[in-house]
Amino acid sequence: MTMPSIIRVFPRKTKATPTDALAYFGPPDRLAEADEVHVSVTFTYDKEYAEHLAEQWKRVAPVKIGGVAYGDRGAEFVPGRYIKPGYVFTSRGCPRLLVLLGVEARSGPAPATDHRRLEHPRRQSARLSA
Repeated sequence: MTMPSIIRVFPRKTKATPTDALAYFGPPDRLAEADEVHVSVTFTYDKEYAEHLAEQWKRVAPVKIGGVAYGDRGAEFVPGRYIKPGYVFTSRGCPRLLVLLGVEARSGPAPATDHRRLEHPRRQSARLSA
């Protein structure tokens, strides 16, 4: 069984935005082809433009729109899918769990992470053999 090809569309390009062949930053070109299209929105300011892009991409494949701007909690982290490879999130806001910030209420408790998976392979093997 093959993995579905997913085009990811971003309304804004940042240093952390992926730049692979399936990452787009605007309307589809004539060569765009995929099983699904995901419009990923980080900033609420971009929601209107993202919804416009989602309409344009409907002719290519079924479209899903989401991201931090839509309050998505995020599923399992897949390196390189919505953020450039090499970026790692080590925390989610204030570690003091202040009610004022609302991180815990919005996102729930932080998931347990196997940090060995996130380390550089040489560091991982050195630490595991110690």
